[in-house]
Amino acid sequence: MNKIMFKSALVGALALGVSAASGGVITHTLSAPSGSTLFPWSETISVPKYNVPEHLGTLTKVTFTLTGVTTGDVQLENIGGAGPKNYSAIGTMELQRPDTTPIVITTPTASGTLSMAAFDGTIDFGGASGIIIPGATDTASESAVLTASGDLALFTGAGFIDLPISGDGNLNVTSGVVGAYTAAGTATVLVAYEYAPVPEPEVYGAVGALLCGGLIAYRRFKNRNAVAAA
Repeated sequence: MNKIMFKSALVGALALGVSAASGGVITHTLSAPSGSTLFPWSETISVPKYNVPEHLGTLTKVTFTLTGVTTGDVQLENIGGAGPKNYSAIGTMELQRPDTTPIVITTPTASGTLSMAAFDGTIDFGGASGIIIPGATDTASESAVLTASGDLALFTGAGFIDLPISGDGNLNVTSGVVGAYTAAGTATVLVAYEYAPVPEPEVYGAVGALLCGGLIAYRRFKNRNAVAAA
C-alpha cells in the first residue's frame, strides 16, 4: 500500500465515522384551537415526545415555530379633531410549558393610518368621523430553540406532553379615537426534535480495523523499500 492508498483508507475511515455520527430531525405539526377561533381562546395541544431509544440517538435541540393568523373587523370613531389616525389590531398567540412558563409568542398585527374627519357627534363607527375596516388580517411566525437539559428531559420519553396555548386580540389606537376589534385567530405549531445518533460499537470497530490494517500495510511497504535501497 503506498501513501496515496493509505490516505484513501484514512479518508474512508473518517467518512465512515462522520456518517455514523450525523444527526437527524423529527418533526410534528399541530394546530389550535380545535373549536371556535374567535378571541379569546385557550386550550392545550398534545405533542408527541421524542421517543428514540438512547442507543440510537440523543436529543440535542427542540425548536418550536409558532405561526399565528388573525382576521377581524376594526371599528374606529374619531372623537377629536380632524387628522391622520393610527390603529394596530394585534393578535397574540402564546405557547407554554406545562408549568405555564412561555415557550414562544407570536403577534400578527394589522395596522394602518387613516385621515379622519372631526367628530360628528355620534359614536356609531360611521358618518364623517367613523369607519369600519372589514377583514383586517395578518400572519406572523416566531421560533424558540430549547437546548437546556431540563427542557430536553421534559420532551423526552414515551407518549405525549400537553402544552397550554392561548390566543387573544386587542386594538391600539391614536389618542382621541375609540374603537373595537372583533377577530378570530388560529395557530400552527411546528415541533422539530434534532438528535445526534450514537454510533454502534461495530461502526467504531470497523473504523479501527480499517485504520490499523492500512497502517500495518503502509509500514510493510516502507520496510520493503528500505531493504531494497540498502
